[in-house]
Amino acid sequence: MTKEFSAAARADLIASQRSQPFDLLVVGGGITGTCVAWDAAQRGLRVALVERHDFGSGTSGRSSRLVHGGLRYLEQLAFPLVFEGTHERRTLMELAPHLVRPLPFVVPVYQGDRHPRWKLDAGLWLYDLLAGRRGIGWHERFDPAGVLVEEPALKREGLVGGLRYWDCGTDDARLTLAVARTAFEAGAVPASRVEFVRPVYDDGQVSGAELRDTLTGVEYTLRTRTILSAGGPFTDQLLATFPGDNPPMLRPSKGAHLVVPRARLPVRHAVVMNAPQDGRATFCVPWREVTYLGTTDTDWSGDPGAPDLTSDDAAYLLAVAERYFPSCHLGVDDVVGTWSGVRPLVGQDKSSPYDVSREHALAELPGGAFALAGGKLTTCRKMAEQAVDRVVQWLRGQGDQRRFLACRTSQGRLAGGQGLTLDGLAAHRRQLEERFGLSTWAADHFQKAYGGAAEVVLGRCRSTPDGLEPIVPGLPYSWGEIEEAVRADMALTLDDFLARRTHILHKAADQGASIEAAVADRMAPLLGWDAAQREENLAWYRSVRTAAVAFRAA
Repeated sequence: MTKEFSAAARADLIASQRSQPFDLLVVGGGITGTCVAWDAAQRGLRVALVERHDFGSGTSGRSSRLVHGGLRYLEQLAFPLVFEGTHERRTLMELAPHLVRPLPFVVPVYQGDRHPRWKLDAGLWLYDLLAGRRGIGWHERFDPAGVLVEEPALKREGLVGGLRYWDCGTDDARLTLAVARTAFEAGAVPASRVEFVRPVYDDGQVSGAELRDTLTGVEYTLRTRTILSAGGPFTDQLLATFPGDNPPMLRPSKGAHLVVPRARLPVRHAVVMNAPQDGRATFCVPWREVTYLGTTDTDWSGDPGAPDLTSDDAAYLLAVAERYFPSCHLGVDDVVGTWSGVRPLVGQDKSSPYDVSREHALAELPGGAFALAGGKLTTCRKMAEQAVDRVVQWLRGQGDQRRFLACRTSQGRLAGGQGLTLDGLAAHRRQLEERFGLSTWAADHFQKAYGGAAEVVLGRCRSTPDGLEPIVPGLPYSWGEIEEAVRADMALTLDDFLARRTHILHKAADQGASIEAAVADRMAPLLGWDAAQREENLAWYRSVRTAAVAFRAA
């Protein structure tokens, strides 16, 4: 079987899923499912992974793009959750230094705020101490003048001071893709655009699963001894396909985000803000060319795969921005992009979604099936470790005498992280600038997207006439990256490239409308599309970008 994680390799991967038996089938190609597949493959299990859309296309590519210890959980006295979060934050920084980077947060404090500065200061001391030697840096205190030096656009009236602390930012879709590639390199057999239809049982035990290739419509049966559902917000729907009375696990919650040009909201840090409507913490985060606002936290009962942002969501987030940055005068017309995701919160209690625990749960179903739900992006690796421990325990209980390895996912590097360290990123970026004549801005993009493979990717891009030319003026994505996405990142559709391999959907003022046809023309020969398939891809992407700003017409 090919060792390329490419669109062309997908046929071989599906052929392998049809022809060989597996110990474990993982259903769901978000951050949780890809981590489970990676962990299990490293331990020596025969693992298959299916995702009915693209890797990271659901909640794992629609988060607030933060890897954090969970500062607000201190208020809930969830000290073990914060300890785990701060330690896993450091682990992800070490595994993927190109993707998980330290990000400074500023907390401005105003007269009448629910939490005075002394209380926040005490909480941040505890936050730093729980992180211990695996922390990023100690927090700092500022008087009003100091806060305004750091963030000049903040409202001045009533400002009594502020604090700065450290967490991390990431590209959630790219991080999920890196885990999927690492699982593949460890021996897992992953395939996107493959839908789980139903499990197959033999004498009360899992023996396989019926699957459907959504690109061709072909159905096939995969043989496996166990199945683990990691379907995120689709967990309850997946549970319904298994025999027995399986109670729902989830309390789904929608999180919405707005994107505005960086020039309209020129923040230097991630700024922590309390929403005037309900007091919940929201963020204003710099993201290279743009700034995004998020997130909301509201109950969701609709389609888990289509949580479009509403006019109410936009009004909520813009009101928060108006409270803290009144001089910016942000309005609906400033919004260039949006995204929303559904959090698979575990539990059925009736409290505010914001107060529902972010802990995860592993349910065991009859005959060798499991469902893993809840948790958060930061703790994905630890969740997977605990789940695979239970799968291995179950296999041993069925008489499997193989000597499986212990979990090793806290060591080594994720795909792209090889040869890089946090301390060495600046020197590596300068090398890219000098060798390829790039601006710091462009070099930073290639480093973050491709990590230690950036020089190889840039070399391939430079070998074509316009390979290093920008697809969209003002954004760092280059025409040569289209072939790279298909050849090495298993991009299969137009929105795979425009929404997740790049973020043109979220950052371009027209959401990519002006270049979508040209990108489709480049992808068509690489993927073997005929005219009808090209038009189908364009039609789907047009619906995606239209939905992203549909709230404007509401």
